[in-house]
Amino acid sequence: MGDGAAGPDDLARVRADTRAIVDVLAAAPGAPIGCYEGWTVVELASHVGQIHRWVTGIVETRATSRPTSGYPTAPDPAEVPAWLVAGADALVAAFTAAGPGEQVWTISRHQRDVAFWRRRMVLETALHRWDAEVAAGRDATVDDTVAQAGVAETLDVYLAQRLDGTDVGGDGERVAFVPTHGAPATLVLRADGVDLVDGDEGADARVHGSALDLWLLLTCRRPLAGLDVVGDATAAALAVRAATLSPGPA
Repeated sequence: MGDGAAGPDDLARVRADTRAIVDVLAAAPGAPIGCYEGWTVVELASHVGQIHRWVTGIVETRATSRPTSGYPTAPDPAEVPAWLVAGADALVAAFTAAGPGEQVWTISRHQRDVAFWRRRMVLETALHRWDAEVAAGRDATVDDTVAQAGVAETLDVYLAQRLDGTDVGGDGERVAFVPTHGAPATLVLRADGVDLVDGDEGADARVHGSALDLWLLLTCRRPLAGLDVVGDATAAALAVRAATLSPGPA
């Protein structure tokens, strides 16, 4: 997934993860979602269906600016399972019909093509499938390659980009996130945002963990405690606090 051009296997992931959410819906529709106060599995599933349809519209129309309309309205809870599956199928069909290099509006300031949305929807659906399964008390995991892409996206799109101008409270501290497999990346904490650099050279702190643990950490789904932090623990905690200041993948 490194180049963003998700292939057939990745589009199959969207369908499979969507159906896994539907399976949780059947078993535990009212289970609360830990990272979203007030949400149950039904609200989470409705949200996923709304996002799928919103992105389908962007891809199908080759939109070059943010849609002015809001997310599509979700149906009554009893209709959500079939509606969710239909939306995922339409999304995959839209991606199949569009070339990954076709230019469209995205939420990234660096990448403006269909490939961005293909990767974004793989990550969106996988993370919320994890949310649903955990809410239902099930063992949940995410493929390591997908989780690595999730860490990279969160650091770039949701932290370095969206925290620009935000009072992060940093003073040049460098905190590296080092996955068990894959390349590390470093956040440089400033008073008014963060910068993202490749590698971990010169890091004041290094946070080690599986790609999934790091993704969950950066999207406020798990605490820093329990991960291996080498170096300045205060700087590492400040970087994690910065993650809470940005609306991450939703």
